[in-house]
Amino acid sequence: MSDHHPRVRNYGIDLFRLVLMLNVVVIHMLLYGIDMNNLSGNVCRTSRLLHVASISAVECFALFSGYVGYHEYDNKSHYSKY
Repeated sequence: MSDHHPRVRNYGIDLFRLVLMLNVVVIHMLLYGIDMNNLSGNVCRTSRLLHVASISAVECFALFSGYVGYHEYDNKSHYSKY
């Protein structure tokens, strides 16, 4: 008898990871794509707001990738009874 569990996909986590990946791209564009020191007015405020909103995206993406990877590893049978 096998203790194989059917693989259930959590679409909420997948959607959250997709949003985090988009935030990682945004933060890289803000840091390396434009010179934020030369911006002024609403453009500067908007770019700073986007930067603050996206700053934790890398850590959250790593956290959720570890969560998904752990559960995929946990569902596989790695040890034999014999």
